[in-house]
Amino acid sequence: MSGVDRNIMRIAVYEMLCCEDIPAKVSINEAVDIGKKFGTEESGAFINGIVDGIRVAVEKGEVSLPCSEAESEQMTAEDSAEEAFTRRANQRM
Repeated sequence: MSGVDRNIMRIAVYEMLCCEDIPAKVSINEAVDIGKKFGTEESGAFINGIVDGIRVAVEKGEVSLPCSEAESEQMTAEDSAEEAFTRRANQRM
């Protein structure tokens, strides 16, 4: 698994678990779009399969993560996954 794919999925899963104001399908679609843009030819389909599987597990209550209120407030519906990804990448440079 490429580092790009892994980090895109991390952001999408974070949004699904900690950002109740962002629909899971929006997180998945943005992750797929970013994967297609920055990953390999297979990244979009790979990310879609993995993150959608996690979405199903979250909806069934099989996966949960306690998120602090401060963390949830850092990312809102107006802050897309692509913006968050870019911001975090720039912070690390």
